[in-house]
Amino acid sequence: MEVISVVNYKGGVGKTSVVANLTVGLAMKGYRVLVIDLDPQASLTFSFVSVSEWANKYKEQRTIKNWYDNYLNSKYMSFKNLFIRDLEVNKYLKVPVTIVSSHTDLFKVEIELAQGLLGRNRRKEAGNKLATLYLLDDGLESLKKEFDIILIDCQPSFGIITQSAIVASDYYLVPTRLDHLSSLGGLTLKGHIEELMKESNENIAYFNLPYHPVKTLLMGTVATMVQSNGDELITVNRQYEKSIKEQGLKYFKTRIRFNQTVMGQESKIPVIVREKTMPVEKKLADEFKDLVNEVIERMGDLSCQ
Repeated sequence: MEVISVVNYKGGVGKTSVVANLTVGLAMKGYRVLVIDLDPQASLTFSFVSVSEWANKYKEQRTIKNWYDNYLNSKYMSFKNLFIRDLEVNKYLKVPVTIVSSHTDLFKVEIELAQGLLGRNRRKEAGNKLATLYLLDDGLESLKKEFDIILIDCQPSFGIITQSAIVASDYYLVPTRLDHLSSLGGLTLKGHIEELMKESNENIAYFNLPYHPVKTLLMGTVATMVQSNGDELITVNRQYEKSIKEQGLKYFKTRIRFNQTVMGQESKIPVIVREKTMPVEKKLADEFKDLVNEVIERMGDLSCQ
């Protein structure tokens, strides 16, 4: 089982579209995929179920917040209790996808988790933080035989829940717009993830704590919402693409184009699998299929490291 976190500090970079289409695209290839929405905006959740359906059927009993609430109440809850498979998109797939939905109050859980990190000495503090960081990793351990790939949609921050997703992951993928803030953010994020791994692994070794070392690899940066003239990027996009490459960040060949009509649609069927009524939908779907192929290829390459 491979776990991939999709993360960026900046919102509005097409992250949800990338995760939703990767989820479905991998299932189209025959992979058993679970996707977990860790963003309190719940945009990914609402890419697969309507807001009213979520509110009526899942909000109270079947979200990632319920799982964290049980932990904070010193109770055990299996991830399997959270699974949602009754999805419209699964009518189009031979291998169904499974989602764990988010909750708009997930930020309150983040605050509670952060309050429990302090300790009376360095050992206790390190132990408290690692116990929280490894929560998600422990929860996913029992799913190894059930799924081939788990995708995690992280919120645009580096709080304790996003950090726990990184700890639970084999790889992380960074969707980015080709603009000034996004081109700076990728390198900053990479630095913070490396600091998290270094600190965690040093504390595990120094205090002889019962956790495996963190080794989460950068899968790559994928350009999203790009604008082009024909096959050529517009000048400003090309300049920022060059800047990202010069930072030494791994870069996907596939670029995902910007189209407000398609990307902004409220549909429970991601563009990669739904019936195409416009030429731009076909082009966008083909780009997501190319990205799926690159992700599969990179998983194979990185697993050898």
